[in-house]
Amino acid sequence: MKQFTRPAQASRKYFYFLIGEIGEIGMRFSLKMGILLVLLSGLCVPAYSTILNGCLVTPGSTVIMAGCDATTAPFGTLLATLSAPYTSTLGTSSGTLVSAVYREAGGTLDFYYQVFENTTAGNASGAGGCGHGGGQPACDPTSRLTDTDFSTWITNLAFRTDGGLAGFFVNGTVPPITGDRNSPGGDVIGFSFFPPDSSKIQPGTTSNILIISTNATNFTAGNASVADGGARTVASFKPMNSPPTVSKAFNPTSFAAGGTSTITITLTNPNPNALINAAFTDTYPANLVNTGTPMGATNCGAGVVTAANNGTSVALTNGTIPANSNCTVTVNVTSSMANTYTNTIGAGAVTTANSGSNTAPASATLTVTP
Repeated sequence: MKQFTRPAQASRKYFYFLIGEIGEIGMRFSLKMGILLVLLSGLCVPAYSTILNGCLVTPGSTVIMAGCDATTAPFGTLLATLSAPYTSTLGTSSGTLVSAVYREAGGTLDFYYQVFENTTAGNASGAGGCGHGGGQPACDPTSRLTDTDFSTWITNLAFRTDGGLAGFFVNGTVPPITGDRNSPGGDVIGFSFFPPDSSKIQPGTTSNILIISTNATNFTAGNASVADGGARTVASFKPMNSPPTVSKAFNPTSFAAGGTSTITITLTNPNPNALINAAFTDTYPANLVNTGTPMGATNCGAGVVTAANNGTSVALTNGTIPANSNCTVTVNVTSSMANTYTNTIGAGAVTTANSGSNTAPASATLTVTP
């Protein structure tokens, strides 16, 4: 087994880290549970780096978390942490949700969560409080944590008990009973601490660390929800696609005035999910135009290319860039003016519905001789 360096100590504040990389390849049997019936759902052998002993959960399925203990797994490379206090909508519980994101050696991300349940909430006297004494009721336990949005990702669930090794987590004492993923959509991952009711996160106690191991390689701000009968949305993290990259080329790179060259614009998707609704408009420099029959074409799914005869631009709408691959847009151009033409698609020009836009421009140069 590889040797890894533990992340530096950290306080429970909003902050971000960039450190080294670690990981483990994991596989595990996934269990699917009904109310009274437990069924074996199959062997999980993911094609990406996932946390040791994680249990695969697919949309509509539930796993028994007792079989998903990742305490012996390395923590990984710490990328971000977040500590967010909450009070439930009913005012009958309060606490803190600590979240973190770790990167495994293979580049994929694990999302960590731990619930710290307070003994008091709300007002110290009168209505709207609990646990302060003086006839007030005890605060309610937390029964469930849900996390969004994981809709397009492979997800393996796990927990660990050795939080003290990470500095801002602690050795929690309350394990999750089940983990699940909603259907349709598969965007919400849930951890339940019941049945029975005695298994819930009681006031003054702390959950084990809850882990969602994914095939994502990028993340952004997200939300979790802590429930005790009512629920409270709490700031956290979620996976996201990395933006597409773009490149372009002329073929041939030069011609005599009145000749023809083909522009090829290549859109590349570094993600394990397809990028949808890809679009851009590429406007040419002056005196460079589409040919009389520009033959605008694309293999970007059902994308539509607009390239008017003798027009000054080419555009793509409704394109799909396949997962871990690329697609192209081609068009024929010409010029009757001798010159050197540099054609650039700017940063932010290529947009998608589920990953943002390209962060770097792409240029190509065409030489037209007399």
